[in-house]
Order: sequence, then structure tokens, then C-alpha cells
Amino acid sequence: MKKPMMTISGVGRTKYIQLNKYSVQQLGEPQYICMLTGKDKRSLAFTPCREKHVMSFKVPDNFFESRNAEFKICSKRFVELLFEINGLESGKTYIIEGVYNEERNLIVFPLKVA
Repeated sequence: MKKPMMTISGVGRTKYIQLNKYSVQQLGEPQYICMLTGKDKRSLAFTPCREKHVMSFKVPDNFFESRNAEFKICSKRFVELLFEINGLESGKTYIIEGVYNEERNLIVFPLKVA
């Protein structure tokens, strides 16, 4: 069974957050996705949004056609902050299952994994 999954990586110089294709499909294959954080930064949520939203990220045009296309958000400082706040081990990669909220059309990924 397919599940919404997020990868958060603190490995090397490139720190990133990545959504799998099923996550984007579940949100209705939008052109732009907004990343939201909980007030305590212990969860991330993703939902469709407009291009002009301050936290919007463009879904690659070939995201569903290409096997190699990725939806990846690179931000060294933001990822380092999430690792620090949530007690995640620096230099590791975590794969986290999300919970889809159909009523609000968003996927929430809890960052407390251990």
C-alpha cells in the first residue's frame, strides 16, 4: 500500500526535505505546495497553495512523468534547526510516514521519531 512519505536528511553539505510522489498525488497533483511548521517545530505539513504564498514551492513540471524527478527542498539552516529542536541525530537521514487530513487537504509529518 502506498503511503505519504517524507525524507529529511542532515547528511553532508546539502541538507534537504523531500516528498515522495504519492504525497504530491494525494494532495491532488498541485503546481505549488506550501510547507508549514507546527508552532513548536515538531511537525511539518504540506498542502496545495498559490504561487505567491511566502512558503510555496513549485512542483517540477515532469514530476510524474520522469522516474528521476524529485520534489526536494534544500535548506541547510532550516534542516539543521529541525534536527536540533527534535533531537534528531546530525548526519543521518530519516524517512517519516505522514498522516493525510482529507478535510484540510494536507499531510502532516511528525518529526519526533525516536
